Amino acid sequence: MRYTLLFCQSITVYSIIFMISRFIKCHEICKKPELGNYAKVLFENDSYEYSHYYFYSQLIRLNQPVPVISGRFQESESNTAFNPKFMIKYYDSDFPSFYVKGYGFIEIINGEHEGVINNFLKDDHLNYVGISYLEISNNKEMLAIRQTYHQRTHPEKLTFNVTTLIHSNGKIAFYYHYVSKGIKGNQVKSGLNGVIKCENNEGNKMAETKVHEKWIQSGTLVEYELLGDCPKHNSTEECKGAKTCMWCEKARMCTAINHENIHEFKVNGCQVEAMSNVNVTSEATLNNHGKTRTGITKPDLRNELSKTTQTTESHLVISNVNVTSETTLINHEETTTSITEPALTNELNRTPQTTESVLNITTGTTENKEQRKSNNSLYIVIPLVILFLIVCIGCVAWLWLYRREKINPYLRKAYDRLIS
Repeated sequence: MRYTLLFCQSITVYSIIFMISRFIKCHEICKKPELGNYAKVLFENDSYEYSHYYFYSQLIRLNQPVPVISGRFQESESNTAFNPKFMIKYYDSDFPSFYVKGYGFIEIINGEHEGVINNFLKDDHLNYVGISYLEISNNKEMLAIRQTYHQRTHPEKLTFNVTTLIHSNGKIAFYYHYVSKGIKGNQVKSGLNGVIKCENNEGNKMAETKVHEKWIQSGTLVEYELLGDCPKHNSTEECKGAKTCMWCEKARMCTAINHENIHEFKVNGCQVEAMSNVNVTSEATLNNHGKTRTGITKPDLRNELSKTTQTTESHLVISNVNVTSETTLINHEETTTSITEPALTNELNRTPQTTESVLNITTGTTENKEQRKSNNSLYIVIPLVILFLIVCIGCVAWLWLYRREKINPYLRKAYDRLIS
């Protein structure tokens, strides 16, 4: 029995070690404190910006609709502890509660781990303007905190209204409902601060993200997502090997794919030829050349088409080109007496090929999303199955040894009787 007890204990110990080694993470910032101020813009234009910070990606978009929030807002008081219906994931730590300070900080505290979400307003003398109105919506999937500030001492009575959205999956978002135009850039601050505890007497490290003052205006949406280990992959092959990562060719960097709604946005922004503010109208452009051509031969048609293709490609390289989805017609107000049938057939064949390529891209994106979902479930299912099999094997071995100890005395008695 002593042997079987040790065997069962070893199974338990090995199982615990396996699970701990699978889920324990080390903070790189403890060895490299400079990562706390790390910031890199991957792509941007006049209406959006996508950048990387330590542990988070930041996506900023102007002129966005108000986010849909399930549940009702309730008026609340500041400097009071609030308990959400889920654990808040913040810089790789879980927090059960938070405080909204009177001057605007959202403090997330759990023992020695601390986090601060900044959205506050200062007056002309850079003194904090306290919260005038605070509302909170709390449900199982999302926590919404709406803060309103009024600087009544200012002649224009400046107003700053912002909603902070904290999702159960770790995503954080800011939406600026109303920002008075009279507010100066140094009067508002918005971003994340995290205090990360390090072991081996390395002390605590600070990490910070910031929203530049130029983006803080009415209708701006700021979204933060967990990056995970994606930025550690330095090559295309390593990045593609990670199921939740995507290689950004424009920035030559590996980024995360966490949110399906902005996946296509990241793909378009990371392509070298897809630049900012591209608006392509495919409506007909009427060019009156005032020329009369007696005939268009096949070589002439090919030359004209190749020139058009080269011009289009050159426009795609330039940033701030506007692209929409209609077809450009060029009406030459010319007299064309002959266009050969093979040339027309070749042009018509190009349209199905383009359509097929677009369909292939869409299908590939859908398949990638489904593959990521299945792979994420495998990370949970496989360890559980292995643990279950180990427990079953241990139980069978224990039962076999137990029966062996019970049956052996009877076999010996029967054997002695046969011999005698």
